[in-house]
Amino acid sequence: MKSKNYRLDLLRMILSNQEHDSQQSLLQALKDAGLNSTQTTLSRDLRTLKVVKVMGANGKFYALPEGKNYRRVFSNNVNIAAEKPANANADESEMASICRQLATIGKQFADLGLQLTALSNELAKKI
Repeated sequence: MKSKNYRLDLLRMILSNQEHDSQQSLLQALKDAGLNSTQTTLSRDLRTLKVVKVMGANGKFYALPEGKNYRRVFSNNVNIAAEKPANANADESEMASICRQLATIGKQFADLGLQLTALSNELAKKI
């Protein structure tokens, strides 16, 4: 019987070198590497390694937290993992500038909405 550390190391190696979209696929990869495991054990090992599914170009797949494609995004208290695109060389200040521009556009739309509401109210009074 193989040790837990061996199993975790093998799982790390598989996840680092291949994309797997299901636990069944991971179980088969472990079996191909000479290790029989159960879905329950695999699920526990994935939790131990803090493995999550990330969105990639070909759909979702399992990724390790220390993997180059793994980053955590926190949105409305929901923890989301996402694949970092290979060409993600955008400078942070450039991204901040884009965010400011989008916020300005959003404010302009909100102001237009308020103006339309005021005009609509004035028109309703005249009718």
